[in-house]
Amino acid sequence: MNPNRDLRYLNDITIVWKATKALTLTTDMNHIHDEGLEASGWGIAQYATYAINDRLSLGVRGEFWRDNDGAFVAAYPGNLDFINAQMGFPNTAIPGPETTYGAITVGANIKPPVEKRFEGLVIRPEVRYDWSSSGKPFDAGTKDQQFTAGLDIIVPFSR
Repeated sequence: MNPNRDLRYLNDITIVWKATKALTLTTDMNHIHDEGLEASGWGIAQYATYAINDRLSLGVRGEFWRDNDGAFVAAYPGNLDFINAQMGFPNTAIPGPETTYGAITVGANIKPPVEKRFEGLVIRPEVRYDWSSSGKPFDAGTKDQQFTAGLDIIVPFSR
């Protein structure tokens, strides 16, 4: 593997459709091929966002990722192992098997009223369910599925 010679192709197509005034559908498709890793993968994600009003929108995302050679998803012990592999450094991670990964995420965008200088504040809670068709890539290699809860708070600042 020579990171200065081997090519990596990453193609991405995103389609956004405003189906109604309140409903936006987004499809994201991607394909990757890495000559150095001799690996390829592809994925698709579908997003649906429904605006209840100016302050609240709900969203759902379903996604699939096919790692044809087990090269693009790595697990414990290091979170930089995929980056190291791309740079040609040793990868100490437990490589994933040839696997299809899936996920479903449900969340919301909440825009509470705030004072003018914080206008644009967004609170984004979400719950996600991930699974793998083979292997056990979650919880340090002990599970083939997992639930995750998350919360983003976006605080813009203006002058």
